[in-house]
Amino acid sequence: MAVTLDPKFPRAYNNRGIIYGKRGDYPRALADFDRALALYPEFAQAYNNRGLIYFYLCEDRLSVEDFNKAIELRPRVASSYVNRARLFGVTGQYRLSVEDFTRALQLEPGSAAIAEERAETYRALEGRKIP
Repeated sequence: MAVTLDPKFPRAYNNRGIIYGKRGDYPRALADFDRALALYPEFAQAYNNRGLIYFYLCEDRLSVEDFNKAIELRPRVASSYVNRARLFGVTGQYRLSVEDFTRALQLEPGSAAIAEERAETYRALEGRKIP
C-alpha cells in the first residue's frame, strides 16, 4: 500500500522487501531492496537486508559485499556486524566471525545473544563440537 501511495519512498520498498523475505519470496525481496537502493543509494538498512537475502541464497560474495556496504555507511549499527559474522562462521572464517561478533558486542554490550554466538564461534575456532 505504501508503495502505491508514494512510489518514490525507499523505506516502503525496504519494508515490503522484509515481508517478502520472511515469506521466502526472495526474488521479490531482492527487487524491492534493489528499488530502495536505486532511490536512496546510502540506505544502509536496505544493504543489510539485501545481504541477508543473498545469505539465504548462498550468494556469499554478494552477501558480504552488501554487509560491508551497510557497515561502511553506518558503522555503529550492530546488526550488520552480526550478519556478516554469521556469514563468516558458515564459511569457516571463524577468526573474522569472532572479530565481527566482538565489534557488535562493543556496540551492544548487554546483548546475551551476541555474546553466546561469539562463544559458539570461539568453540568452532578451537575445533570443539558445539552441543
